[in-house]
Order: sequence, then C-alpha cells, then structure tokens
Amino acid sequence: MSIHVTMSQEAHTRLKRERTRSTVSSLAIALLATALLLVLLGFLTIITPSDEPEVLISYQPLREDIIDESPTQQVNRSTTDAPPASSQLTSIITSTASSPVAVPSIDTALDIESADFGADNDFGAGFSQEIQSSETTFFGTSLSGERICYIIDYSLSMNADGRVDLMKQELSRSISKLSPSTEFSMIFFAGPVWLPSDKLILRTDVDYPMVAETLQSNGQRVKWTGQSSTKAGELEKLIPSWTQVTPQQIKASLKQIKETPLVVGTEWSKPLRKALQLSPLPDTIIFMTDGDGGTLDTVQEIAEIAYRKSITINTITLMEPKAREAMMALASLTHGSASMVEANGNIVDLLPLTN
Repeated sequence: MSIHVTMSQEAHTRLKRERTRSTVSSLAIALLATALLLVLLGFLTIITPSDEPEVLISYQPLREDIIDESPTQQVNRSTTDAPPASSQLTSIITSTASSPVAVPSIDTALDIESADFGADNDFGAGFSQEIQSSETTFFGTSLSGERICYIIDYSLSMNADGRVDLMKQELSRSISKLSPSTEFSMIFFAGPVWLPSDKLILRTDVDYPMVAETLQSNGQRVKWTGQSSTKAGELEKLIPSWTQVTPQQIKASLKQIKETPLVVGTEWSKPLRKALQLSPLPDTIIFMTDGDGGTLDTVQEIAEIAYRKSITINTITLMEPKAREAMMALASLTHGSASMVEANGNIVDLLPLTN
C-alpha cells in the first residue's frame, strides 16, 4: 500500500528556503576552514628554520704595542744566494784574511732611546695586556718560527760603550713583540751559563763579580770553579725550557732582563750546547755576544749539530770585530744571518761571504 503526501505550496517554499540557507552555511564554513588552513600553513612557513648555515662574523680589534718601539736601523741584507753549507765551511775554515768579507755600508745610525718599562719599578702600569702578533726582530734581524731561543752575553765587558743598556732595551722590545703562538727561551752566559730565573750566588773572595754557583728555581745548585768551568757533571743539572708568550710571562722576563747582573768571563760553547738540548728543538737561535769566546773548531762542531737538526743560528756581534769571523761561520753554516753593531751604532750585515 502506498501513501502519497501532498505538500502545500507554502511548504514547498519553506523547504526550498531551508535548503538554500543550509547550502550557504556549508559554503561559508568551507571558506572559513580553507582560510584558517592557509593562515596556519603560512605561520608554519615563517617559523620553520632555514636550511642555510648561519654566517658568524668575528671582530678582532687592532693590537697595540706592549712597549713603545724606538726607531731602529733597518738592515738592507744582500739577496745573493749563499753557497751550500759544505762549500761555506771550506771557505771559512781555510780563510784567515778579513778582506774577503762584504760589509755593506749603512747610512743612518742606530738610534735607540732608553726603554720605558712602565710607570713603576715592577713594570706594572707600562705593560699592555695584549701581545703584538707580528714577526719580531733583534737588532734588525728578523726572527720567525714556533720556538725561538735567545742566547745573550751578560759578561762584564758589556759595561763598555753603553752596550748593556742597548742590549737590555733591544731584548725587551724583541720578546715583547713575539706572537702569542710562539714559545721562547732565554739563556744568559758569561764565563758561566745560567737561566734568567736562576739566582746568581757570587764569590766573596774576589774583587770582581764572579759566579760561585747558580740556584735554579727547582732547587738544583750548579757550582762553578772558575771563570768558564764547572765541576764534573754539574752543568748537566742546568735544564733550559720553553716559556709561553703570555702577558704575565713577558712581564716576568722583562724584570729578569733588567735586574740580571753582569759577571766575569766569556765562553760560547756551553750556552750554545744548552740551546741544542732544548726539547722540542728550537727553530731559530739568536746568539749575541760582545766577546771573542769561540774558536773556529768549536763553531764548526756546534754548527754541524745545528745543521743536522735543521736549526738556524743568527748571530749578532756587539762592537767586537775580533769575533766577526767565528760568528759569520756559525751563522753561514746553519743558513742564518750575521750582523755586527759597530761602536757608532751602525748595524752592518756580514753575510754573504765573497770568494
């Protein structure tokens, strides 16, 4: 049985209106949902981190010199290639005349004023907290490498002609300009050899400064029996080491340079041999003396050891022409440089040799 319901015209109109309203509502809801989804996707795109790596920019301020550098003589070194070590050795050992030496003329004098170490006696206010990172020099000789050893003459003859003041100023300036990545070592010598941190105990039975023994920071005592000799085995207690370039270490070294006294004697062999015992080995040795304390045989032996170990020895002869030949040999056999500071303050380059 079928039931047929007949709807009035009013009912049809109402039903059509309800369907239209329902359709409009559904469309509006759909549009709002779409808009909300688009907003959400846009927000997620904004906060999602980029795959590109960040670029870090660092700024390093310009460094200031630790101590004011006085104007110094620039040495114009010859660019002539030096002959091989073996041929240099033959030339040097067999030649005793001074005429074959090329000594270029320097027009301007070395003008070095007194070093200003600070505002008080312990170098306090005058020391900068930053180290100059440029390559350092010593009496016009460029020094480079990760490990640099200074061998410095503190003999009594350094009192003459203002040599000791000139040396202390130049040594202080040189170590103050070492790169922070560099290690350095200082070995002082006269008749004896000692480290800057050692305490010198002087003999009381003589009228001039002569070392009786040195007391090291580790408590070891090295006893000296004369101007240039020790008791058997005593010198083996002396163990040089490397120093890191830090403001505190440089400050301590400047104080040691300033306060170390001059003592009698001049002997080259022991300080050079001590430098060759450093571990790790030095890249560069700077050897400065104002005395004639080494023979050509001694120089040859030490230079051969340094050459085998790839160590460069640069020499500075301070106002002593008699030491020139041996100092030139020591430098040339290790492919180093040799300079002499003359009595008038000029710096002359002694290498290369001419035949």
